[in-house]
Amino acid sequence: MSILVTGAAGFIGFHLSKRLVEEGFPVTGLDIADAQEPLLHLLQKERLDYLRSFQGFRFVKCDVRDVNLLENVFGSFEFSQVAHLAARTGVRDSFEKPQEYWSVNVEGTRQLVRLSKEKQVGHFLFASSSSVYGEGQGISNEQSPLGPISPYGETKMEMEKIVASFADQQFRTTGVRPFSVYGPWGRPDMAYFKYAKKISEGSPIELFNFGEHLRDFTFVDDVVEGIFRLILAHRDGHTSYQSAIYNLGRGKPERLTDLVKYLETALGVKAQIQKIEKQAGDVGLTWSDTSGFEKDFHFKPHTSLKEGIDRFAEWWLETFKKPVISIQMVVKNGEKFIASAIMSALNQTFQDFELIIVDDGSTDNTQGEIGRFKDSRIKLLVNPRPGLSRARQLALCESRGQWSAIFDADDISHLERLSQCLKAVKPGIVLVGGQMEEMNEEGEVISRCSLYPKEMDEIRKRLGRSYSVCHGASLFNTDLARSVGGYDEEKGLGEDEDLFVRLAQRGTFCNLDDFLIQRRIHRKSVCTDDQIKRALLWKKMFSAQSLELSTYWSRLGKSALRGDNPRMALSYFYRSLQSCPLKLNSWWGGLTAIIHYLRVLSQ
Repeated sequence: MSILVTGAAGFIGFHLSKRLVEEGFPVTGLDIADAQEPLLHLLQKERLDYLRSFQGFRFVKCDVRDVNLLENVFGSFEFSQVAHLAARTGVRDSFEKPQEYWSVNVEGTRQLVRLSKEKQVGHFLFASSSSVYGEGQGISNEQSPLGPISPYGETKMEMEKIVASFADQQFRTTGVRPFSVYGPWGRPDMAYFKYAKKISEGSPIELFNFGEHLRDFTFVDDVVEGIFRLILAHRDGHTSYQSAIYNLGRGKPERLTDLVKYLETALGVKAQIQKIEKQAGDVGLTWSDTSGFEKDFHFKPHTSLKEGIDRFAEWWLETFKKPVISIQMVVKNGEKFIASAIMSALNQTFQDFELIIVDDGSTDNTQGEIGRFKDSRIKLLVNPRPGLSRARQLALCESRGQWSAIFDADDISHLERLSQCLKAVKPGIVLVGGQMEEMNEEGEVISRCSLYPKEMDEIRKRLGRSYSVCHGASLFNTDLARSVGGYDEEKGLGEDEDLFVRLAQRGTFCNLDDFLIQRRIHRKSVCTDDQIKRALLWKKMFSAQSLELSTYWSRLGKSALRGDNPRMALSYFYRSLQSCPLKLNSWWGGLTAIIHYLRVLSQ
């Protein structure tokens, strides 16, 4: 039987899942993986991509608050142990969203532990936090009084009570209280991660409490080793308690100024430091007594802060030597507007980016205007064989970005519009300007046509299957452009960037598969809502969301068939067909499930 790890796309959850599959344990990873912040989204994606490379790992996208989906997961797979690491994390954010923290950390845990006991899981392990101790005056052991001073700490304290209330001899529970965990693949909101990013960029860093905070920094591999030993002990029957809580920390508090000093040395850059006063929810000292864990499981976290930061910095330099975003422009005879377009890119809110400009056969002083900007992030390419498709391919080949936004230079020549687009689009999605233009020698547009699927396929092939392509205004008809306020009556065409912001916020036409399905039906590049309704019985049958949901149920159905449970498989394929009735794999899977089920009844 496998081990269920919730929060598998998260920091500690990723490292634990990685350790388990490397040790030969089959792992089912569960995570909602819905981060909107670009850097965190990128990390979640890369963590999951890495885990999926192991045969013993399978992933289920699920919110721990979704009772129906959780019941389906537990109905499809059997688990010997559950490692519950999914949570809303971060002290400061919990003051702004206390209800969301309570919903995920408390109610989500309540549902998960209840289902785990009902499905006869032998051991439920979960992550609490050192935040439950609050403003401690010294070393904290498991018997120290609890006094959280943040909504986050309060939710973790309540989690401990809920889980312990379910424990008995057949269903044992263990909580761990990690202290100031750090290391590779960490969370961008954590102090050491923020410091590394700002030091690398040459930006000043803020040391709260004037740098006098003392933290019991614990390297992530030490925390994972502790959790792994708990899993082994319960597998081998070496524990006798019904419910227990353990600290996991190095037991040696160090100042934030020491952390910054080690980062400076490892990254080779001097930090600009601003010391400011203490923030709400911050505790002055964290200090763990791990003698209980050491006695029962013969392990104590031992990685020094200097060694841990060196290992983090090695990962950081390897991972972030590439910019996060690649902004790509194609321009021809753009002498009048290229400077504004470049300023728009340089002034946008995302700092970690490159700007690639492809001159597609200009006959004016476009290149001279570009050469006026002395910025290392700007790279000028000249297309030897002018043509928009070739120009975009040239930009993609030169791109070092981890995700891309592709524009025509004249589309973003207005300040602030590029920032709005990048805020609206989700990381991992490629934004393509909506039209191909043919110009005369004077630079006047003499014809426009939509992007062809062949070009989009080439773009997607270049960037990998994990990317989608979004389209600009000219792929939509005039009525739709007007309905979302992105139509320029004077120009007679949609403003790509303004329209895209509205469409992305509405979730309209943001997926390549969705677009291509609509194109095959209508044999043209643009479909309005009314056209779709006339052509189809239900619009939802062809939306990206319905296809994704249908695929999810279909996968569960296949898993149930492999587990020799045709009745459950039949219900999953039925749900798949409800989501998208034209999914042939689901019809075939459902027919197979019916045949298997009839065989079972006849025996």
